[in-house]
Amino acid sequence: MSNSTNLYSFAKEETDVAKLQVATEKLQLGCTCESGALALSLVFGALSLLQTHYENIDNLGLDAKAAASAMSSTTSRNKPLRHSGRHISIAVLRSYLIHATHTDLLSLQILNHFAKAFKLGGDDSIEDDISAGAIRHAMRHVEKSNDNILMDEEVDNNQLNLMKRRISGAFALACQLQPWTILSPETLVEAAIPLELWHAAEDICISAHKASPESLLPQNPSHETIYSQELQKYNAQKSVERLIDAAIEDRMYRRADALATSLYDAGGRSRYVEARFNHACETISKVIYRRQIPIVDKQIERIDKAVAKVQQDESKYGSAAQPSIPTDPSQEIRKYAIEKLEQAGDITSAKRLASVFGLDYVYDERAILLAAAMRRRRYLQFDDVLPGAVPSLVTTPQELKYVFSRLREEPLRHGPFGFDAEWDEETQGAAVLQLANAKMAVLIDVPALLGTEDGVKAMKSTVGTLFNCTDSVVAGFACRQDLQRLRASPSKVREYPERAESHHRHPWLCGTRAVVDVQSLVGTKEPKLFKAGLSRVCQHYFGKPLDKAEQCSLWSGRPLSEHQQAYAALDAWVCVAIYQKVNE
Repeated sequence: MSNSTNLYSFAKEETDVAKLQVATEKLQLGCTCESGALALSLVFGALSLLQTHYENIDNLGLDAKAAASAMSSTTSRNKPLRHSGRHISIAVLRSYLIHATHTDLLSLQILNHFAKAFKLGGDDSIEDDISAGAIRHAMRHVEKSNDNILMDEEVDNNQLNLMKRRISGAFALACQLQPWTILSPETLVEAAIPLELWHAAEDICISAHKASPESLLPQNPSHETIYSQELQKYNAQKSVERLIDAAIEDRMYRRADALATSLYDAGGRSRYVEARFNHACETISKVIYRRQIPIVDKQIERIDKAVAKVQQDESKYGSAAQPSIPTDPSQEIRKYAIEKLEQAGDITSAKRLASVFGLDYVYDERAILLAAAMRRRRYLQFDDVLPGAVPSLVTTPQELKYVFSRLREEPLRHGPFGFDAEWDEETQGAAVLQLANAKMAVLIDVPALLGTEDGVKAMKSTVGTLFNCTDSVVAGFACRQDLQRLRASPSKVREYPERAESHHRHPWLCGTRAVVDVQSLVGTKEPKLFKAGLSRVCQHYFGKPLDKAEQCSLWSGRPLSEHQQAYAALDAWVCVAIYQKVNE
């Protein structure tokens, strides 16, 4: 009793993490009493305060987290201590969480370790409204700052990392305590996506799915403050779908495929074929470019298996909507592969592929031209909206300055402008930046220009100036990932040790005050188009969708095909055209 009493007093005043950990380890060796559980609970509280207080000072915040993790692991294996101290730990954790609903002094990361130590959560040990209150308080600061931090690269990296740590603690606590009768997991997933906390978002989906009852989904769920069992299950599935949709929107097809696979039974089935189809198209484009033709067969086989799996499960469990896939994915992936082989001039491989899959194949140029003409009539085309030849890639500083002088000629000097970016998932940064006004489009070879100091200077004086000016609008569509890719693009720049490091993270992109996300404007004006993709919005305003076949192309390869260049230029033009439509 004396040891635990001493630790009780010690924990209330001690600020040295190492001493707290040593004292706790001594107590845990033989303590199984309620007072020991109380002392441990207070130590977790002290560590929670320490991490928040010292998280930006040296490694003290990390030390507190490591100590809490070690304590949690040890305590969770001490069954007598956990059982005898359960009601004490519940009372103390409840008290901490109540305080956390109106203060930032307590670290939710540490409180999560506390909950795990005594295996609290997933039952009625902590009321959901208390847990949800603490989590919402932590998220409130993130929601208030998210857009500013992600749109303005001048924000210090430490501030962004601090925000990620804090909200990660809230996410981890939500997964542990599972307050899903009060809190929608989709709300947490939406907060995780802009911060690229993909693993945390996946954990949230898993936690919500495990906690949801085995019941049928409602056809028209109501928006209730306290969610019914049916609505909990619905929310869990919608969080999975939103997570996978976000990965697809960000053109992270491999990640989307992996998420749809790992979360298949939690709601991923409705996105499984779409995610795999996009991933297969991306892979096929790349391996054909690299002449790794045998991999094409494997990708087609993966699509066949995915379609068969979903069809078999639909016969057992009912249909799950597949939002954006061809009516016959197996047939479409074969056509896509053959078309890409033809574009690459590999007619032999195209014939072999058709033979392997039992398709009649004759290289008929007239038939190919006819199919292309039908496709042109179905989708919006570059020459439908912009006169002249498809723009070529700008690769030198001189070319960039010249095309920019044309792009910003009167009367369109102040725009509005549209922008988009293309990249390959496994490479760093952007491969192509597209800019457009109502009359012309420009395609910029980002790696080529950022590969020289003169190119960096030219990018800063043109693109950098445009993106940060206050008297113009540069419209993107769901452009968070585009901006992040542009900022992540490697650049050749001199080092200036006398300047702060934070000013050199993006030496050519000094701000994004001119950037406007058109997707949010469209969602406000046309609620039925909330979170709709660019192709669907294009169809709404211009009568035809965009042909997204080239989206999965290899964008880091050179030279780009004319199809790629037309696709890229059209995307930028559509952004500015939609902005003008919304503001008419």
